[in-house]
Amino acid sequence: TPTTRTQRHDPNDTNPTTRTQRHEPNDRKVLIVTFYGSNFGTCLQNYALTTELNLLGFDAWSLYNINRNKPPFSIISLAKRAVKKFLALLGVKKYKKIPVSEREKKFIGFRNKYLNKEIFISAKEVQNPENKILFQGFKYVIAGSDMIWGNFSGTVDELKYYHLDFVEPEKRITYAPSFSFANFVFELVDERKILLSKFKKISCREKSGCDMIKKITGLNAQHVLDPTMLFNAEHYRKMAKRPLFEIPEHYALIYLSLDGFPLSKQREYKQIVKAVSEGLGVIDLYCNSSFSFSSEGYAKYTGPEEFLWLIDHADHVITNSFHGTAFSIIFHKKFICMDRSTSYDTMKINDVLSTFGISHRKYNNDAIIPEGEINYISVEEKLNSMREISINYLRECLNVNSGFF
Repeated sequence: TPTTRTQRHDPNDTNPTTRTQRHEPNDRKVLIVTFYGSNFGTCLQNYALTTELNLLGFDAWSLYNINRNKPPFSIISLAKRAVKKFLALLGVKKYKKIPVSEREKKFIGFRNKYLNKEIFISAKEVQNPENKILFQGFKYVIAGSDMIWGNFSGTVDELKYYHLDFVEPEKRITYAPSFSFANFVFELVDERKILLSKFKKISCREKSGCDMIKKITGLNAQHVLDPTMLFNAEHYRKMAKRPLFEIPEHYALIYLSLDGFPLSKQREYKQIVKAVSEGLGVIDLYCNSSFSFSSEGYAKYTGPEEFLWLIDHADHVITNSFHGTAFSIIFHKKFICMDRSTSYDTMKINDVLSTFGISHRKYNNDAIIPEGEINYISVEEKLNSMREISINYLRECLNVNSGFF
């Protein structure tokens, strides 16, 4: 049975009780299909698109590919928890400092405040005809944003889910979805081509993604901004919170994933971080790195609002995250972008840097630190132009300019 919720819930409860609710037809209700999780970018892009839709006069809800009714603990999850407790007893700092649930509480608190209209139903469940009644009350369903268009090899349920196969074609639109691969999986190209062709309107977060859609479908997808970039720095400053942990007066903010890199590349990145942050404190926000760039477990104390504050007040940002890059641009920060271990993740960072004419801020794996100032007057001109294009695309998709209200 799928579940929905509109009520606030206890931030100490990471798997809240929800209530079933039928959605009556309403021309102002729209549904966003995106990811759910304790990731800064995932949470903030969901917030941003929800907020923009609400500003356009709609009642925005979110749909997540989660089965809230399955048992909260599996044998595998219990085994992982036991291993982490054992490592904490051995004194491993990553697991000793503070329970991961503290970070989760901050994300739940953020969702309580900004994203409290949610539906939880898995990709498999959504195909059940009895469950489709949930979506009859929505005027439009929106795919995006984030990397929801994955490499669904052998996972047809999820392929259909994130291409909105469970609602009528006239309801299907997209806003800034992104591909989690550089090339289409051969055995699913035909299925994807059919699904993409059924959207009322189609867009993509990256220019490279628009090119991929054109290649297999012949359709001209609109290149639009990530939802987070629809708003300026002042908007986010009103939400931002200073973290409770001790913060150096001047610091470099490190938001780097080292996952998948060989040890030699990790050492190279650490040397670059050391050189860039010379004379500064260091705050490392990536909790899954093979090793930390700072001694404290800052990531475990940081939620979306603290993340915004830390980027805004940093002297320098070093990142290989798409949203780390996006917010560095929004807050006009001095920053350096570095590669990810996967080509498609790196491609997305290259894409956003190219869009705003600041590709010189990319580290080119040559042990030379990128130099040169960022002309934020020029960046803002490009950003405002893209905001107008992106919001006009949304208005057109939602028929805002055709007497809808």
